Amino acid sequence: MQLKPTIYKNSMICVIKRNSKFILLTAFFLFFVILNAFSVLPDIINQFTKIWTDNVDPLLGTGTFIVACAVWYGEKRENWKESLPKKLTVFFMYKKPSHPDTAPREVMRCECAELASEADMRALAQQIGNQMNDNVYLKFNAAKLKPHGGDIKKDEHQKIFREFFITIEVRELPSTVVSIQKNELLLWKHPFDEQKVVSIDNVNQYLTP
Repeated sequence: MQLKPTIYKNSMICVIKRNSKFILLTAFFLFFVILNAFSVLPDIINQFTKIWTDNVDPLLGTGTFIVACAVWYGEKRENWKESLPKKLTVFFMYKKPSHPDTAPREVMRCECAELASEADMRALAQQIGNQMNDNVYLKFNAAKLKPHGGDIKKDEHQKIFREFFITIEVRELPSTVVSIQKNELLLWKHPFDEQKVVSIDNVNQYLTP
């Protein structure tokens, strides 16, 4: 059974009357607590502001300066690297189709050819391969072209450059190296006037083609 509004209202009045002293004391207590909080709030704000100004703000400023310097240095170094002369070393590997499980051996190499940009690596490597094969088109496995490198080095004159590498696996043995031994390769390097058959042991400066 629901109480009528008049009965419910009268019962609430009775409860308030019986607890009027407790309610009044609670209200006064809350009033003084809030008043005290407002009185100390400016001190808290001032203290926080002082801590921020004396400690946090200088740290943030120093951190921002360090990050800006690091970004500036990184950009300058990257621009410097990009401005360096680029050279390309090409490794030509061959594996007999009748021995698919054997590792390919190096048969030709061109060291430190002038490279205009990294985007030209594949085209230049193919052109070098054709020239080393008496200007005959070199058949190779396009899926196994492996460009890498870009390390900073010095030449014999102490000039700084970036050297890139690319490995090409040819599908047919180039005609210019048919008669060479297994421990030999055809080498072409600066000043690029002639190609020489040399022992692999004598050109082991690049141990991992």
